Amino acid sequence: SLKVNQQVGNFNLSPFYAYSDNDSMEAEIHYYGAEMTGKVGMFKPSCEIVFADGEFDSAHVNGGADISSWAAFAGVEMDVCKGFTPYVAVRYTQGDDDASDDDVEGWVGITDIGRFTPLMGMDGGILSEDLGQSYGATLYSYAPEREFSTNRYGGISNGGSGDNPGQIIAAVGAKGDLSSLIDKLSYKTQVFFIWYDETDNLVNIKNPGEDVDDYAGTTFDLQLNYALDKNFSIDYIFGVFVPGDGIEDTEGDDVAMTNCLTLAWSY
Repeated sequence: SLKVNQQVGNFNLSPFYAYSDNDSMEAEIHYYGAEMTGKVGMFKPSCEIVFADGEFDSAHVNGGADISSWAAFAGVEMDVCKGFTPYVAVRYTQGDDDASDDDVEGWVGITDIGRFTPLMGMDGGILSEDLGQSYGATLYSYAPEREFSTNRYGGISNGGSGDNPGQIIAAVGAKGDLSSLIDKLSYKTQVFFIWYDETDNLVNIKNPGEDVDDYAGTTFDLQLNYALDKNFSIDYIFGVFVPGDGIEDTEGDDVAMTNCLTLAWSY
């Protein structure tokens, strides 16, 4: 892999390239793109775009199939005050529209640890838990890359399928330090509105023969952190995933919820 940092005014521009010689999945993929971060007054914009280009080896069951996909992210955070820093963001990953052809277009990164990314990430947020059965997202990942088991070429533990439907996430959230109200208390909260990019490979079990709806669902997360001292903190996260019509078409309408309490020591 190769990454180059360049300062352009108030922005940091970083073109990058990575190569995945995935012997276990018999695939070779080139990743290339760029990311940019910066600050203008109270606004901190960031964006990234990345392309994947490669193919499966002849020994693969889908030998010679072309891998071609892309993903993008854009967001802006606003420094209003110590207790309230809101953000808005959009994340896109391309989906595959025909699992039977030789074009593998569903986005799969070399890995995916979306729950740790700076703006939208939340360690323990419900979408980054293991929602493999209903949505196809594995632990740490926001993308529905495990919706299928065919044409795998990356992702966490090589479980990401290039036939996945992709996604569009529109996110709003905020974080802040509430020590002026309650000493040593901080928070982060966010709402995700999630759509599938392509639904042609998904099967509608609710209304057989009809297309699956694009809207996958809505999530809400709230994280509260109380730092007793520099080495010990108590962290609580509440999360809920409300299925949209797309999930209801393929799985059902049960709402998923998490409550997680963490006692963390750090030295």
